[in-house]
Amino acid sequence: MRKEVKGITLIALVVTIVVLLILAAVSISMLGGENGIITQAQNAKEENIHGKVKEAFILKQSEHTLKKTEGYEKDLIQYLKSADGNNILNENNEINMSNLLGNSESLGNGNNKSDVYMVESDNGTTYFLRYYDKKGESKDLLEFQINGDSTGNIDWDEIFDNAQKHPDQSDTNNDIGIDSDGNSVNMDLWESEKTYDDEGYDLSGYFGCGDGTPGYKGEITEEGKIEGKIPQYIKKDGDDKFYPVLELNGTFSQCENLRIPPQIPSTVKIMKGTFYHCTNLTQFPEIPSTVTSIGWEMFDRCNNLTNINIPSNVTNIGENAFEHCEKLISINIPNSITSIARYAFFECSNLVTVNYSGTMEQWQQISIGDYNGNLTNAQIICTDGIIDE
Repeated sequence: MRKEVKGITLIALVVTIVVLLILAAVSISMLGGENGIITQAQNAKEENIHGKVKEAFILKQSEHTLKKTEGYEKDLIQYLKSADGNNILNENNEINMSNLLGNSESLGNGNNKSDVYMVESDNGTTYFLRYYDKKGESKDLLEFQINGDSTGNIDWDEIFDNAQKHPDQSDTNNDIGIDSDGNSVNMDLWESEKTYDDEGYDLSGYFGCGDGTPGYKGEITEEGKIEGKIPQYIKKDGDDKFYPVLELNGTFSQCENLRIPPQIPSTVKIMKGTFYHCTNLTQFPEIPSTVTSIGWEMFDRCNNLTNINIPSNVTNIGENAFEHCEKLISINIPNSITSIARYAFFECSNLVTVNYSGTMEQWQQISIGDYNGNLTNAQIICTDGIIDE
């Protein structure tokens, strides 16, 4: 009888050890591996630094634009290599992180296309802000042209004086649209109405690519893009001048085949429901500095967004802004945020990491509405520690 008990005990012990080993392996797999928590947190941190570099670089572009209006003669690259531009670039077009950000980061401290941010051109016309990782693999963070809109070197008065309607536009439509590069836009593809204050236009829609009234009336290409670009300025038949596009409300809602977001004009100030139910959207758009709020339902049900970088010009996140973003893993939130409305992150069940650019005390001061448990229960990585509830 004792031998039988001992045998049973031994078997139980072996089974227990096997179970513990399996659980340990599962835990290690959850922490490490391609989709592990540690890897996801690492990727989110890298995206946060990429966002900082991109934002600071765009700011330097704006500074250069202002100087150009005052008669400054050097182009953007020359400016960034000079003391005027704080010697952001060295002779190899590598970015000095301390000069750009005012401090060093865990990325971008290498050279020779290894762990370094660079400005490069593949054809002498189009330039890229790129990051090369330690394996030498590159990632494009920003595309711009030295004489293009991203540096602001456009004579808008001349563009307005010589503007013509798009050649593919119908004969009965005499509206004229101009995109951010100064080129004409086919206004047959856009529904627009004056804003309440008559200061500009709203490319508003309800179920943009659905059965309602669309803001964007064109097709989605095989690449998952819109046709052409969003107009930045519009002069409707009967208008005495060009007006800026100020609002994008519901413009692309229900555009389920949209995968790559269009460039948002720098004149836009208000965005609500803009990408509602764009279920295949895989990239987060670049939000211009003129937008201070991620509006109501702006990315509601964008099921394929995995990483989000909110710029520092944004101060609040509206109701249902990211509701049902079920594949969202990480988000970068700036310390400029003062409020997050109810349901903003409702049903974001896979949200693991929040990279917050402020302190733990600053995070606690943010007004966070109800039904945001997926956000508050995530790991909040602050500059002085981690909030892990």
